[in-house]
Amino acid sequence: MADSNNSKFILGSLAVIVSLLLLTQVILYNAWSLGENMLSDPHSSEQSRQLIVSEDIKPGEKIVQSVCKRCHAFGMMRAPKLGSERDWAPRIEKGKAVLYDHALNGFNRMPARGDRDLSDEEVKAAVDYMLSLLDFDTNK
Repeated sequence: MADSNNSKFILGSLAVIVSLLLLTQVILYNAWSLGENMLSDPHSSEQSRQLIVSEDIKPGEKIVQSVCKRCHAFGMMRAPKLGSERDWAPRIEKGKAVLYDHALNGFNRMPARGDRDLSDEEVKAAVDYMLSLLDFDTNK
């Protein structure tokens, strides 16, 4: 009877080990396929910045789509939603200079520059693009 329990324990242990190895492979494969650049040299941000602004679209749109939208699309952490005049109105009343400052330097839970290596011009272009999605005058 002890031999039966030992063999069940060994088989169960092997099943758990094999399952963990398979799970590890799946996680590593997904991490690799989703973003080789995320695992690469952090000093390669200049290349990613060039990719962000190289396409022929409105200034700031690509940055909003690739960086800002993660929070601003759904109002995560109280971020004003894209296109929502109600969410943006109190912020716009403070003036565009304040919006630029918050985007560049961070504010409350929003990280500075969206936690990316973006130039001042790129950040301001992203703010301008988000404001262009609203129906009222934002040129304060």
